[in-house]
Amino acid sequence: MSQPMLKCKACGTLHEDFDGLELTFCPACGWCSHRATTSKHGREICEVCDREIRLEKLRENVYQTIQMQGQRVLSVKNPWAYLIIHYGKDVENRRQAVKYRGRILIHASKTSDMYAYERRWSGDEALKKTFDSLIENIYEVEKTNGHIIGSVELHDCVKGSQSVWAENLPEPYSQYHWLLREPHPFATPLPVRGMLGLWPYEALQGGA
Repeated sequence: MSQPMLKCKACGTLHEDFDGLELTFCPACGWCSHRATTSKHGREICEVCDREIRLEKLRENVYQTIQMQGQRVLSVKNPWAYLIIHYGKDVENRRQAVKYRGRILIHASKTSDMYAYERRWSGDEALKKTFDSLIENIYEVEKTNGHIIGSVELHDCVKGSQSVWAENLPEPYSQYHWLLREPHPFATPLPVRGMLGLWPYEALQGGA
C-alpha cells in the first residue's frame, strides 16, 4: 500500500509520509521546519536536527520573491502598515477610490507617521492597548520601514465603513475605505523603494 505524500513548503518536492508525522526536513532542498536555532562558528544551526538553516532562509527569500511576481503593492506608513499585517487593521483610509480587487503586498514606507503614536486612540480602550503594545515594541515596528512586510486581500472599496479603523469625516474631507482581510506576514521582509498609489511589484524590483 502506498504511503501518503507530503509536499515540501519550500521547493514543492513530494515525499512519502512513512511515520505519519508532518514533514520536518526536505533532503531535496535542505528546508527545515524547526525554529529553534543556535550559533556555531558563525553559522545558524537547528537545535533539533543539527542542520545549518542558512539554506532554508535563502530558499524562503527566493520563494517569497517568486510569489510577489505580478502582484500590486501599496506603500503605507508605519505603524499603519504593521497594524494591517500584524494587528488585523481592516481598513486603509484613502482619498481616492480603487477598482482593483485581490491580494496586494503591503510596503512599509521609509518614514513613519509619528502622529499616530501621539494620538493613542484614547477614545477606544482596545485600540489604546494596541498602540501601547506598538510603543513597547517600537523598534520591531520601525525596523520594517522600507520593506515589503506581507500581503493582504483588498476585497472592496466603500464609504461609511463601521470598522474602528475607518475615518468617517464630513464632506469635502470624506475618505474612501479600502476594505482588507486575511493578512499574511512575511517571515523575511524584503527591502524595496516605495511608490505612490497601487503599483506593480516589478516597477521597482530589486530597489533598496
